[in-house]
Amino acid sequence: MHLAVEREGAARVAAFQDIIEPNNNQDVPCLIELITGSAVIDLLLNPGFQKDFDRLFNACPWATVFQDRLYITAWYQAYQEKHLPVLIKGEINGYFIGVLPMVLLHTQANDRRVYSNGNRITGVGHYDAEYQTWLAVPAHGESFIRQALDKLIKQFPGNPISFRYLPPGTPLNWIKEDKKWRSYSTAQSHTRPLIKLSEPDHAKLLESRQFKNKLNRLKRLGEVQLEPITNLEIFKSYLDELSVLYDFRFGALYNKHIFRDDPVKKEFLIELFRSQLIHATVLKVDREIYAAVVAISGKGWLHLSGFTCHSPFKARSYSPGLLHFSFLAQKLRKECMQYLDLTPGYDSYKEKLANMHDEVYELVVSRKLTYRIKKRIKIWMHNRLIVMGIRPMTVELKVKKYIYRLRHIHILTLLKKLAERFTRKAYQKRYVINTPVFKSGGRNLLHENNLNHLLQFQTDKATGITRWEFLADAMYRLETGQYCYTWIENGKLLSCAWFNFPDASSKEGKSSQEHNYDIELKELYCYIKDRDKLRSFIFSMIDHVASEKNDIGIRTNNKFFSQAMEAIGLKAE
Repeated sequence: MHLAVEREGAARVAAFQDIIEPNNNQDVPCLIELITGSAVIDLLLNPGFQKDFDRLFNACPWATVFQDRLYITAWYQAYQEKHLPVLIKGEINGYFIGVLPMVLLHTQANDRRVYSNGNRITGVGHYDAEYQTWLAVPAHGESFIRQALDKLIKQFPGNPISFRYLPPGTPLNWIKEDKKWRSYSTAQSHTRPLIKLSEPDHAKLLESRQFKNKLNRLKRLGEVQLEPITNLEIFKSYLDELSVLYDFRFGALYNKHIFRDDPVKKEFLIELFRSQLIHATVLKVDREIYAAVVAISGKGWLHLSGFTCHSPFKARSYSPGLLHFSFLAQKLRKECMQYLDLTPGYDSYKEKLANMHDEVYELVVSRKLTYRIKKRIKIWMHNRLIVMGIRPMTVELKVKKYIYRLRHIHILTLLKKLAERFTRKAYQKRYVINTPVFKSGGRNLLHENNLNHLLQFQTDKATGITRWEFLADAMYRLETGQYCYTWIENGKLLSCAWFNFPDASSKEGKSSQEHNYDIELKELYCYIKDRDKLRSFIFSMIDHVASEKNDIGIRTNNKFFSQAMEAIGLKAE
């Protein structure tokens, strides 16, 4: 009986081998099946299909970790209520030879217009998956995708199809050789920066004088340590803090708050960690997190496609993010990793780190001529900016920020702001404060350098500043060493005061009794209209910044602060 089973298994392997390496049998009919909704997840949980899928994954030379069955299943399960799973599989003579895992964005299975809503179809993972492609045995890589796309277009005729980045090695000759697909397809190449970890310069930044100086500054604060996260419970415990760092930076740069706006993001990452697809490290200084990299790992590669973050506090002096990448490269080399994928994007910091480059492709397929024309114009503009040495994302963000401001700021407020640029700036005033008088007992009203508080800022058309501008300004101030004190009430940021201290030691050494201790109030955002609350805020703020000192001087040219100080009886010198 065992011999019969072995013979049957050997026969199946031989038959599958004939399909992998056919003798002129590329034209063998392929059975294409399209599956949607929960049936996709049920199929991925089927033990028999899992074996076939894993065998195909291992046989496909261009596959990345983002096509791993565990990754695909985790993403589909996490986002099935928001996006419709779509999977196409191909068989020849009963053997599984190709699979195309996709998703119809912003669509649910019970949507009446599911086949005609025009929403984009993209690779499973959406923006979470850096690389999106199909899996196939090499001999059928092109024939399978042609038939799979045919099936997809017939089922969803009005929906554009996109692959964020096709990894190197993905077969693309079918686009050039087939007239129909050449007409329907728009491909755009992107340079991908990499760190080849076997090269001697894999951590080249650590050898530069500039970064040696930054590292020495960090070391003066305490012990610098790169800590790997290998325990699930520890990973969970860090996620809340890391997500705030990430949302703060992304909110400042791109007006996006990934974790706040995506409640299942954390659970998705936790599931990837359980599946051992995440490689996580934190850079600590005396047990305080300064930077973190939560990356996707597989097939000897580490991809910066999970998320990276770093503390904004004095970041321009320490560059904790760049130092972390360099330490990480050293660690990965010891772990026998092959490449650290910095991912496409034309970011200057990636060019500083990279020691080699290759090319990936973005692919869009659509039957709609107008859609293709728009896409090709966008590609032309993108390429022109690259030739001119301009990062396309920078231009796009400037346009978006301008439009965003027009939508969220009242026109009269904009005109008032413009007029202020041409008026003479207020002279700086100095207020001498006897701090014992200001012991309010209300220090707990305010918090120092609280990023969660800053994220609670709400745009008000009358204030003249948008949430995007506020966070961008806050990040700059924290990176350059300013301190902020915030007051939050009922989930809304009521006030935020920004201070410069004479130097770090003066700020931290509050026990000093020097009399000539001046601090500078750089900016004040205040939405407190109640006079008693305003008085409490001023008293609490002075209590925070002065602490044990008997007398301090506060210098400022902020008109509102000067009015507030005079309202509580203080006069400028």
